[in-house]
Amino acid sequence: MTFRVLRAARLLLSVERLQIIFQVLFNVVPMFLTLASSLFVLMSVFSELGLLFFGGKIRLSNPALNATVSVFGQADYYANNFNDFASGLVTLFELLVVNNWWMIMQGFVDATSE
Repeated sequence: MTFRVLRAARLLLSVERLQIIFQVLFNVVPMFLTLASSLFVLMSVFSELGLLFFGGKIRLSNPALNATVSVFGQADYYANNFNDFASGLVTLFELLVVNNWWMIMQGFVDATSE
């Protein structure tokens, strides 16, 4: 099975157009790593700020986030919080890809103010 995979890889590398694609991908990887590391640093800063401002506010026992009152509770988005650094990074990534950002923000508004 391993030899079949190696033979298929050798055939793919022998096609000239695929060689160009692989060469472009190989040249783009260092630029992508620079961008990804910059994004990680920026998200880390905002995750720490979220931990400072919103840490511990999103929890199951918060009456403002009850499933009968809040769309945040109805969607069961309690894992999207800033209670720790990793959860903050996940929440920021979801906001980055615009995954129901309004619902996440409404939960934080409900938990922190009227």
